[in-house]
Amino acid sequence: MEFSSSSSFNSFLLLFYVCFCLCLVRPPLVVATANGSSCNNTNTTRHHHKWIGPIGHRLITVDVNGSGQFRSVQDAVDAVPENNRKNVMILISPGQYIEKLVVPATKPYITFQGAGRETTFIEWHDRACDRGSNGQQLRTYQTASVTVYANYFSARNISFKNTAPAPKPGMQGWQAVAFRISGDKAYFSGCGFYGAQDTLCDDAGRHYFKQCHIEGSIDFIFGNGRSMYK
Repeated sequence: MEFSSSSSFNSFLLLFYVCFCLCLVRPPLVVATANGSSCNNTNTTRHHHKWIGPIGHRLITVDVNGSGQFRSVQDAVDAVPENNRKNVMILISPGQYIEKLVVPATKPYITFQGAGRETTFIEWHDRACDRGSNGQQLRTYQTASVTVYANYFSARNISFKNTAPAPKPGMQGWQAVAFRISGDKAYFSGCGFYGAQDTLCDDAGRHYFKQCHIEGSIDFIFGNGRSMYK
């Protein structure tokens, strides 16, 4: 667009400014109530909306050498109250955390933050043919080194391992899960999952795996989850 004079250009700027200001002016939002009356947007949040997400933040530190609040990740999870309503970050220092870990369904909004998938590991060694405390065989799903039943779980820069040895051809009951996710809306970034067979149990729910390394043989990813892997 060309302008023949400075006055034309100034007129254009004035018109543009007026139009821009008009675009910023919006009428108040009117919401009808049950009795037929209405209210503007200043009262909408108070009367018609309820925040159902987490409120507040909490940081818990874990160090296998004793420099954190806890030495084990399970102890840190146990410290989160039932029906948790906060975003809880469990900051895990480099090291090998040899423990079988469960995040129950009553503890949502938990994040495992490691120092790198090459330096921070949670690992266990159960196989499907091993027997539990009740004397019965564990079977595949109960072998997971880490099991998460909670919704809104996330993990970053950490690895999960099942260190049971790889089965020889023809051997039965050697499934060994590294990680089982059974909650909904989980997120994993920069994580590692290592096992010999049935490594990642994407059991149920919707999840997103970003830049993760998943290693195993037969059924190294399995389950009924609806997930995206990038």
